[in-house]
Amino acid sequence: MSRVALLIGVSRYPTGLDPLPDAQKDVELIKRLLKQPRFQFESVQCLCDRPLQEMQETIELFFKQRRSDDQLVFLFCGYLLPDADGKLYFATPSTKLDDQGAIVKAQTIPASAVLESMNSSPAKQQVFILNRYSPPLLDQSAVAEPMSDLTAPFGGAGRVILAASNVSRPALTPEALDVWTYPRYLAEGIESSAADADDDGIVTAADLHHYAAQKLQVAAPTLQPQLHGSAETAQMPLLEVPNNDPRLHYRKVLETASIAIDVSGAPVLEGLPLLEEMRQRLGVSPQEAEALEAQVLRPTREYRQRVTLYQEQVAEHARSHATDHPQVRQTLKQLQHALYLNDRDVAVMTIAPSLVEHQRQKALYQQVLLWAMQRQSPLGEGDRTMLQRLQQTLHLGDDDTRTIEAQITTQTEQFVADLSEKPESETANTPDAGATSQSSPVSPAPKAFSSSPPPSAAPLPTAVPPSHDDSRASHDDSRASHDDSRAKEAVLQRLFNMNEPVTSPLEPASLAETPLNPVPVREEPLPILPDAKPNLMDRVRRSASNYQALIIPAILLAAIIGLVAAILPSSSRPGWLKFGQTPADPAAAQRLNSEGRRKAQAGDNKAAIADYDQAIEKNPNDVSAYINRGVAHHRLGDTGAAIRDYEQALKLDPKSAVLYSNLSYAYYDRQNYDKALETGNQAVALNGSSAEAHINLANARSKKGDYDSAMRDYAQAIALKPPAPILAGAYNNRGNAQLALNNTRAAIGDYNRAIRRKPDYADAYYNLGLAQQALGNRSGAISNLQKAADLYKAQGKEALQKEAIDRVNGLQQSNV
Repeated sequence: MSRVALLIGVSRYPTGLDPLPDAQKDVELIKRLLKQPRFQFESVQCLCDRPLQEMQETIELFFKQRRSDDQLVFLFCGYLLPDADGKLYFATPSTKLDDQGAIVKAQTIPASAVLESMNSSPAKQQVFILNRYSPPLLDQSAVAEPMSDLTAPFGGAGRVILAASNVSRPALTPEALDVWTYPRYLAEGIESSAADADDDGIVTAADLHHYAAQKLQVAAPTLQPQLHGSAETAQMPLLEVPNNDPRLHYRKVLETASIAIDVSGAPVLEGLPLLEEMRQRLGVSPQEAEALEAQVLRPTREYRQRVTLYQEQVAEHARSHATDHPQVRQTLKQLQHALYLNDRDVAVMTIAPSLVEHQRQKALYQQVLLWAMQRQSPLGEGDRTMLQRLQQTLHLGDDDTRTIEAQITTQTEQFVADLSEKPESETANTPDAGATSQSSPVSPAPKAFSSSPPPSAAPLPTAVPPSHDDSRASHDDSRASHDDSRAKEAVLQRLFNMNEPVTSPLEPASLAETPLNPVPVREEPLPILPDAKPNLMDRVRRSASNYQALIIPAILLAAIIGLVAAILPSSSRPGWLKFGQTPADPAAAQRLNSEGRRKAQAGDNKAAIADYDQAIEKNPNDVSAYINRGVAHHRLGDTGAAIRDYEQALKLDPKSAVLYSNLSYAYYDRQNYDKALETGNQAVALNGSSAEAHINLANARSKKGDYDSAMRDYAQAIALKPPAPILAGAYNNRGNAQLALNNTRAAIGDYNRAIRRKPDYADAYYNLGLAQQALGNRSGAISNLQKAADLYKAQGKEALQKEAIDRVNGLQQSNV
């Protein structure tokens, strides 16, 4: 048996086809790799930018001059062009297009000729690697085109096709985008042995493809390589690789680590202290570890490069045109395809400039309206006319202006109502849930977010089938159904709850067990008053007749100053334009924030709130202070105050996925599942790589009865590999959704996975017991419910301990 390879790359083309510099680089890389003695290739032929006739002859002889037990590797990197008749042609350095953009076939190699050579070869194991490019003008939808339609003609017995479909990127120079191709990731999987997923020292064609596809799924979400052909050939041994190298073991540990994005937008590995300990234990040098970490982070770094490049182009177009202009949208869509980004990746970036401009226009209208109301309320006819003209000038809709006026009116009335109440009597005895808090360091631009889950809940009530081994089970279960529902009530109050509300960290946050206790539902949150705004209605109302001569100058002055105030950020406004705000003291605010975090970490959330109050006084634009105060209120059970703080923070940072995720959690606790779903969707849209956001969205979907969608979001959260406590909760909550869908065995699998990640997870044991009872496994149910009771007792949760013990007693009595 011999191993032989033929590698063809075409990077240079006549006018009409853009050059493909990556094609030659990929071929040279694979050539150097396969020529290494350890891979035992008898022959590795390489043709780069060679004439048409030489390419045809080499391909024919390569397949013809083989034996039946030879292993063949054939790589082609270049254009594979479809004609109007649907046939395919391999482009050569002399291939060109005519004036109508059609292929001049005489300068191509028909795919049928290559297929004929493959079919006539005696070799029974053929691996065909096709890294196919298409010109954008010929194939605008190549990123979404199913590769099976292209590779189907190359199928055959003993042949496997590894294929990726690319769009050439003439507008992007190599310097602008440093990313890897499908063949490069194949090469990495071979050279590092990382493609050997089962550590048996053997790499198959399927192993190689799955490794490269997994990396590209992160780096280029819409570039979807495909594996076709003979399943048997795909699983046959292709290469032998070392499997006892400590560097390989360390790399596979790195692959399981979570990846976060730091302040600069660069990806970083989490859990570095543990990784450092593992590195030392395996005897991997710091230099080797750094290189391996860079390899693991590369796909995420490539993805960030693509996103950044797209964002820069959006900003460039926004300077001269609105991003919703049809021509701009078309240009950006082509760029999105070339960068292999999906719609969710680019949605927020694309609409952001238009939204920002619209918000500025609304802010200007609001400012002018405020000044008019301060001078005269209700508004006179002249003011109304002026505001209507301003609305037309700013291209605002009637809904926009009505909403602005309604908000001001509501906030004014609420302010007046608040003055007549006695806050001391209402707030003197605020209940303290006693939950300890996490370390919650603050930063204007957080690096990453850590949270630890409270215990989630028992599954939704489901029909329990009668036991197969006890004829009395059905009667007993029916008799106890009322008690069962009452026993589950407290646990069901926490059904699907997962995350602590997330704070905004500056230094690494410790993962502590910080469950939120169930709290009674409070009233809906009050409307949020704007910060540092003058009271609108407590002034002495003067007769409009005293100011008729000043109305028009005042309106014009208000419009001018309002425009300046709307355009300039708060930090850039001159002192006379800050409308009586107390001068900000960011340094003092940061000190108070730090003090609040220390108190919150010690469990004194009330004292922490007092520090956050002062921090906000010192710097009303401190987003992190609002976040931290909202989390402290949330932990004390005051979700109304938490929501007000989160929404105020969103005014300052409207693109914060963390804030939307926290809001989703708070609305969930208030049983406002519509708002929980809405804010959860916004969190995921802003940051699809946040496991917490996916979990909160899934929780809301579950309460709305959409268990299938919830399952997908729980699965996404699990795929993001969050820290073990959160991962355990995600498995547990997915088990709850499985049980709600009567997938009892799948639920049991998820509960067991949760327990493996968090051995003291009492709720997971409780849920596992319920699921086993549903399957008629009484002994297993009793054992796990008893374990849950023991853990509840150790954790000081007497009510839940009693529920578990009552259920154990009921099962034991029914089994007598």
